[in-house]
Amino acid sequence: MASNGRAAVTLTSSSLGSVSEVFWMVSPTRAFFLVDSSGKVEDGTLDAQTISTFSNSSLDGQSAFTMSGFNSSVLDDRLGTLIWDGAGNLTANLVEVDTGNGTSGVLTSTYSVDAGNSGRASASLAGLPSSSSTDLVFYLTSGSSGYVLQNDGNTEIGGSMILQSQ
Repeated sequence: MASNGRAAVTLTSSSLGSVSEVFWMVSPTRAFFLVDSSGKVEDGTLDAQTISTFSNSSLDGQSAFTMSGFNSSVLDDRLGTLIWDGAGNLTANLVEVDTGNGTSGVLTSTYSVDAGNSGRASASLAGLPSSSSTDLVFYLTSGSSGYVLQNDGNTEIGGSMILQSQ
């Protein structure tokens, strides 16, 4: 780590090979990063988890969320609220815009938080306007915030969520 907060990092996977990245620390718990490759354009953020164990009860209350990306060749933006009951039941109130065509609705589902300290949760929403079933994966940074990714083929949609205060 350089004194200006810049760090060169190489991630290595037996199946994916090596990826060189450059991290810039903007606080002791947050970094922005870029992939250091002339053949790739990727960026992101990194946040430290603020709690050590997670469960379904870690998600309890109403979160605002936003997502954007593409589904096959269609641009897709979503925003709305996710209402968690702390016991595994989820209600999503959302607006989705697919290449200029907007729809909205209320969907119910269940969610499951992996036991332990991974902070990974999952839910499947049936009836999103662009798909019959949408598998979502949440990576929690705390009990009140995290990242959300759509885990379906031919899809690059991601975003974030944060618990709304009452």
